Parts: sequence; C-alpha cells; structure tokens
Amino acid sequence: DKGQSLWVATKGLGFGGLRSQGSFFFVAPPSSKMLKEEQKRRGDEALAVAETLVTAPKGTLAKMMWKRESEKAAAKFSEAGNLYAAAQRKDLAVVALQRAAKAYEEKELYYQAAQTMTKAASLHETDVTMWQKAGEYWTSAGERKTAADTYARGAKKVPALHELALDAASDVDHAEEIATQAFLYLVTTTTTETEGRALEVWCPKMEAALKGSLDQDHPMRFRYLTAKVILGLLEDSIEKGDELFLEGLQNNGHYAQSDQAKVADDILGALKAKDREALMAALQPRALAHLDFQIARLAAAKIPALLLVKDDQDTQQKGDDDSSDGETAEPPPEIDDDDELPDLS
Repeated sequence: DKGQSLWVATKGLGFGGLRSQGSFFFVAPPSSKMLKEEQKRRGDEALAVAETLVTAPKGTLAKMMWKRESEKAAAKFSEAGNLYAAAQRKDLAVVALQRAAKAYEEKELYYQAAQTMTKAASLHETDVTMWQKAGEYWTSAGERKTAADTYARGAKKVPALHELALDAASDVDHAEEIATQAFLYLVTTTTTETEGRALEVWCPKMEAALKGSLDQDHPMRFRYLTAKVILGLLEDSIEKGDELFLEGLQNNGHYAQSDQAKVADDILGALKAKDREALMAALQPRALAHLDFQIARLAAAKIPALLLVKDDQDTQQKGDDDSSDGETAEPPPEIDDDDELPDLS
C-alpha cells in the first residue's frame, strides 16, 4: 500500500507502540523520559567498562594478568559523561568527565584531557578548580590562547578567574580582548585585599598583552593609556597621574593626537588649576565616551573627590605657613636672684 508509513525507532531506544490512523501505521517515537532513561543506562554501562580498565581485579592470578589501560578507560569515561549530560544528569556527567581527564593525563594526552575537563567545568559552571585545571591542561597541550579563553569563559561565572585570564593573555599574542575584559574587571572592582595592585601588578600585564600584535595607533592602546592615568590619579596622586600621562606621550607618538589623550589632558588640567567647572565638563558622559565604559564610570564617580582633597591639603598647608610666620622667639627664662649660689670666696 503506497499509503503505508512506518517510523523505525533507533535500536535500543524502545518505542511507544504501534498506532493506526486509517490506512497509516506509525511506530511512535520514544518519549523524552524514555530517551533519558536509556541514555542514563548506556552511560552506566560505559562507566562500568571504564572501571574495569583502571581497577585491578581481586585475586593474585587475576592481578598478574591485568594491565591498566588508561587511554581506553578515558574514552569510556568520556562516553559515559556525554551520555549522562544528554540524559540531563549533570552530577554524574561532571564526575565521569573529570575521571576521563585524569586518565588522559596519565597518558600525557593533554589535548584530550583539556577538552573533557572543559566540558566538566562548563557543566558545573562555578567550580573554580575545574576551570583552573582545564586551563592548565590547555597550556600543557601548547594551546595557551585557548587556556586564556577558557579562563575568560570561567570568569563569567567565577570572577576570581579574571586574574588567571589576564595572566594567560599577557603571555600570548592576539589575546588583547581577553586581557582587556579581565583588566577592566579587576581595576574597577577592587577590594581592600586587592587595593593598590592596579599600577604595580595589573598594568604591566595589560601592557604585555598589548605589546605583541596591535598597531601603535590602535584605539585600544589609547584607551589603556588614559585608563592608566586615571588609575594613577586614584591610587596615588595628581602628580602621579601627570607623570603617567607624560610617559604615555613619550612612549607612543600617536597618543597625543587621540581623543583619549584629550580626555586625560582635560582632567589633569582642571585638577591642577582647581577648576571645578572645567573638571565637571571633562567628566561629562560625552567627553568620557572615548574610554571603556568601566573606566568612564570609575572616573565620573571618584575623580571629583580629588579636588576636595587637594583643596583641604592646600588649606592645611596655608594654615601651617601662617602659623610658622607668626611665631616669635621665646625670651630666655629669667634668673631668680634668690636661687643664686652663695659666694664662698
């Protein structure tokens, strides 16, 4: 009959039964629940095989005949992990994939270890150790750029990984975007524990990341140079910010003509002149639009306070000067005649 139709279920997945509709016959596809149960069952089978490949059997003779087969076990652990993930059993998948990575590591198959550990970290999402290990495996496999990217992916869920991302990106070419995102997070979300690290630790790493592959007139370089000036102002002093600005001008001949350099120059000029109106103009959103928005927001929030601090310092200095100018020498103490020693001559 030309009207007959048949749906054939995948072997091993089961089916819901034969249903008729007029002259048409259908084999109902497996339900979602049945499919997941079958995937879970197959995952258990793969895991059991993997266990036999890495677990010595009992009995002296059996142990003598047995040989540990880490690579085959790793493949089976990985298969189990993928099946568990498909069955939406993330807890089981993460464990199986971690064991796969460890087995691959035993055979120094770091690329495969990195792949499976990255899957495990992605499934768990918030385990910092898994992300760290995945990055280490990628580095051991010679994939330093992928290691940096892995840390950056993990940092979206675990912010503590931003520093590892910056470290990795500073040591490889063409990782400027990764380095920038990590750098901007670190310098704009400092805590009491990380305060003061921007200029000493994170700026040198950011400069290393920018050194390799960007043109000297790339806007990313200019945004960084102005960010460094702003960090100098906030972490140190107006004098430090001015020093870093001059350093940027000397080291990059294109910087002076950039919009970002004008932002830094306007802010420094207003601070040195103690001109509040000019400072507010320099910190307007339109003026700061040439910077990364995280740095723009930091500058707008914290730089106005520097003018108040400078006013207080100047007032204190003036008071000290007036005080010293008005001081007069104290007369020497008078000698009481009654306290004079008797003449014994």
